[in-house]
Amino acid sequence: MLGMCRGRRKFLAASLALLFIPALTWLYLSAGNFQVKPLPLSPLLPQLSTLTARGGALGGGVSREALELRVREVEEENQLLRRELSRPPRSPAGPAPHHTNHRGNQSKTHSEEGTGDNEAGLKAGSSGNRSDCVQQPAVDKCETIHVAIVCAGYNASRDVVTLVKSVLFHRKSSSWTQISPPLRTSAELWAVFHKFKGQQVLGLVENQSDWYLGNLWKNHRPWPALERGFNTGVILLLLDRLRKLRWEQMWRLTAERELMSMLSTSLADQLQKTLSELDEDDPCYEFRRERFTVHRTHLYFLHYEYEPSTDHTDVTLVAQLSMDRLQMLEAICKHWEGPISLALYLSDAEAQQFLRYTQGSEVLMSRGNVGYHIVYKEGQFYPVNLLRNVAMRQVNTPYMFLSDIDFLPMYGLYEYLRKSVVQLDMANSKKALVVPAFETLRYRLSYPKSKAELLSQLDMGTLFTFRYHVWTKGHAPTNFAKWRTATTPYRVQWEADFEPYVMVRRDSPEYDRRFVGFGWNKVAHIMELDAQEYEFVVLPNAYMIHMPHAPSFDITKFRSNKQYRVCLKTLKEEFQQNMSRRYGFAALKYMTAENNS
Repeated sequence: MLGMCRGRRKFLAASLALLFIPALTWLYLSAGNFQVKPLPLSPLLPQLSTLTARGGALGGGVSREALELRVREVEEENQLLRRELSRPPRSPAGPAPHHTNHRGNQSKTHSEEGTGDNEAGLKAGSSGNRSDCVQQPAVDKCETIHVAIVCAGYNASRDVVTLVKSVLFHRKSSSWTQISPPLRTSAELWAVFHKFKGQQVLGLVENQSDWYLGNLWKNHRPWPALERGFNTGVILLLLDRLRKLRWEQMWRLTAERELMSMLSTSLADQLQKTLSELDEDDPCYEFRRERFTVHRTHLYFLHYEYEPSTDHTDVTLVAQLSMDRLQMLEAICKHWEGPISLALYLSDAEAQQFLRYTQGSEVLMSRGNVGYHIVYKEGQFYPVNLLRNVAMRQVNTPYMFLSDIDFLPMYGLYEYLRKSVVQLDMANSKKALVVPAFETLRYRLSYPKSKAELLSQLDMGTLFTFRYHVWTKGHAPTNFAKWRTATTPYRVQWEADFEPYVMVRRDSPEYDRRFVGFGWNKVAHIMELDAQEYEFVVLPNAYMIHMPHAPSFDITKFRSNKQYRVCLKTLKEEFQQNMSRRYGFAALKYMTAENNS
């Protein structure tokens, strides 16, 4: 009970509580806003003295049974009062008491010092050394506050719990620092609503970054806004007025009208300082710009749980894909039982479609060792090498098999590669183990279960060496003629345009991000491996088969757009020049090989 002093006898405490009941009941029923004014204790002191004096007659005029009955009655009334106080406050029948402290006009004592006073009061109330009673400060009425939270991503809902706890915890602590001028508490943030007048419905603050001013580099025009515009990281919405103004129709019509001239806008946090060094008049500017674009990435979009084996031979299959290759996932999982790391290039809507697809697949839901990493779409090119790098960085096994999503590895390849790690002493040498690649033009294929069966289909024309009809140079160094009869691993030399699928150690170099879409993305990586003196070793009993599909959008652009091909050639030359600067004379062969091809 408020104002209760310690050091008194129990029956005296109960009597004092009984005197407080009428006052507390009146406060509860009359003050619907739940503001409790501190109770002065001085008028009760004479009564307290009287009770103390009467207490000495315990063995005389008042029986013990009567006092115990009285104590029980007081305890029952206290319980009833506590239950009543725990119920939601009722709206007052009349005007609020004169001491009501309205939300928009909080006193300095409450907003800045109330928390400290409360803590001091609690400490004083629990201290046996204090003989005086500390008055409690007034508190504001209870209000219902609706908080809207946008969750970007499937697993973000787990973080919402922490966010909500933080909001509740900081109701009277320092928080909401994004508002300018800084609002120290969510209560103060809420008080801003009382300053809205007329048709004012939104509360925003100005962006602080000079990026929005549009003068950082040549032709930098981020958007047609006045000054920096406004930041929507924390936004106040007066929903009642928004509904009356038909906001849902208003914003849609406004957005559609602006998009007719504006087309799109870009985000400040997705542009790097390096962009200022690029020439916007360069015909290949968009290609170069893509290298520095920062994509939103959601690692481990679905649950992943896998511990590598203790023999240090474990291998992870690495691949990347977009929505149009989703149908390959189940087949790959049936062919490869080991861990898989996949980078998916999706829009927000496609990410939800992917979620529903996996949840409806018994094959995918039964695999906990497949890591799905979403890279959200941004820009006009498919960032193939960025996706590969994202998937590679999440590998937690000592080795990784760098593949593509439209290839099906042979049955048992996972175990075969693990045995090859030991056989070829991969831990103590720099080797890239080549898995020979084949292809079929048939959508229905009886997948060969052995090398002998594959050779039979190759002779019958059911299978071909990969890119046999359009780009033989890419896999010619594998030496398929030798592979047909080989029984032991054999070494091959790097040649121009060589782009095999290989297994390497996890610490091998990443792919070069300058190559996007179609063309030279794997070639440049193999060249990097060769420059770092990796040995290319072909496995005699390993194979993978490319499954047919419609041409990608990027290969269509490569074939139909002359400027695309010109820029790709420019990027290739710049990459080779970089190789020469990094590796010196040893990289000269890359320049001469390109000129002779």
